[in-house]
Amino acid sequence: MVKDSFDIESAFRPLNVLSKILGLAHFSGHGNTVRRKIKHEQNCESEFANVVWRIVVILTVIAGFVTRMITMPASSHFSIFDTVVFILLMPVGYLGAVVALIAGLTFNRNKFPEFVLKVSIIDKDLFGSKRVDVYKKQYKSCIKQLKALPLIFFPFYCYVTYVFSKDLNCMQGHLHLSNFIKEVVILQFINVVWMITERLKYLNKEVANSLEFRTEVRSNAPLFVSASCISNTESALHTSPLEFGNKNAAILLCDFPVFTRRRSSFSEVDRLIRVRKLYDMIYRVSKLVNGMYGIHIVLDLIYNFINVVVSVYGIIGATTGSIKINPKLPVFQYIVVYICWIVVCLAKVVAMSVSCHKASAQVEVCCQEVQKLLISDALRQDTRRQLKLLLQQVSNNRVVFTACEFFTINMSFLFTFVSSATTYIVVLVQVK
Repeated sequence: MVKDSFDIESAFRPLNVLSKILGLAHFSGHGNTVRRKIKHEQNCESEFANVVWRIVVILTVIAGFVTRMITMPASSHFSIFDTVVFILLMPVGYLGAVVALIAGLTFNRNKFPEFVLKVSIIDKDLFGSKRVDVYKKQYKSCIKQLKALPLIFFPFYCYVTYVFSKDLNCMQGHLHLSNFIKEVVILQFINVVWMITERLKYLNKEVANSLEFRTEVRSNAPLFVSASCISNTESALHTSPLEFGNKNAAILLCDFPVFTRRRSSFSEVDRLIRVRKLYDMIYRVSKLVNGMYGIHIVLDLIYNFINVVVSVYGIIGATTGSIKINPKLPVFQYIVVYICWIVVCLAKVVAMSVSCHKASAQVEVCCQEVQKLLISDALRQDTRRQLKLLLQQVSNNRVVFTACEFFTINMSFLFTFVSSATTYIVVLVQVK
């Protein structure tokens, strides 16, 4: 790629290609930071083809769900395990995929290009010419992620199909397609949060370096010292060094420039105002991300929660013989599948929690840096005022990621997730 044409869309190009194949919304606009507009390079024919393809994928997922519900084993009495799997888990899984696909055609259609524009404006001011290296780093990270994604999920999906499909049909394929669509959406979210975290880190460096002492020449005035300071110290104590009529009158040694540590208040204020503007833009980008991915995060967390509970209960039921399993397959194969589902679901929750927590932690670092500057030096009044305004701005407008404003995603949420899942597992075991 040409260095000048390497922008934020190029950084996400590998993930964009996969999203386009799956019918998801992708970062399709080049941010023009000069005119602050999105430049769309797709013509009407390609855009129409993308819309048609997304509709085809949506209908495929819906057809899989309908077929699964029609062929669901009819029974007058469902066990607790069957009820949770067929009535709760499976519909939520399909619903998450359908919502992600429909969002790309409706309310997320313009949010992704807007995200591209806002981040491009931030990067131009924050990184300058270094933004190309940042984008290349993001590009390499996407390549590594997409190489690992099929190696992890495809063998697992094949094994799940082998264990749970008594009759090999296309229904498991529809279910795995919907699951893979949701994995890619979460991968998009994690990468976007990582981008915001990196920009907050760099902004914190700007805050730490916003007050720099500069050695400046204050004056080149002649320096007078007493001649008796060299010859007669005692006499110099009673003689003023500026009494030119005295025999110990002061003499001009040389014209020494006097250096002093001095700060330019105007440059400090300008830097802090720039930092405040950048933080405001990053905060707005985080709000935009919450709007883009909020509903997807809610549905995926519900699916992961139910899946973890069901999988743990499935392990207990398979070992005790309380749930129906295929008699042709050994019990340990079911246990391995359930363990894999637990690992996959918990890994997604951990990845989201850690990523969001790191972004929020950078906000705390920013507050600490500002407080250090406020107490570490005798500041001018205008500089101190800008620091206080920055601290107030960061405290009131914190960069946090939420699930549709229901709850904040961080490390404490991970503890809540695990403890709640444990409680529901105990309840299921007691009412079996």
